[in-house]
Amino acid sequence: MIGQAAGVARDFFVIGDLRDLLHQGSQWVKDEEVDEVIWSGYRGTALAEYRH
Repeated sequence: MIGQAAGVARDFFVIGDLRDLLHQGSQWVKDEEVDEVIWSGYRGTALAEYRH
């Protein structure tokens, strides 16, 4: 039961992350204002993965 709940929670977070990334990315491409907190988090994650 706990494993299923954790899986559902993870899916919500991943889907939310993808939604935010797509939204902020489209804002950035259109040269519109982006949420710097969210955007810097994605840049940091990308840099950490690139260095790995």
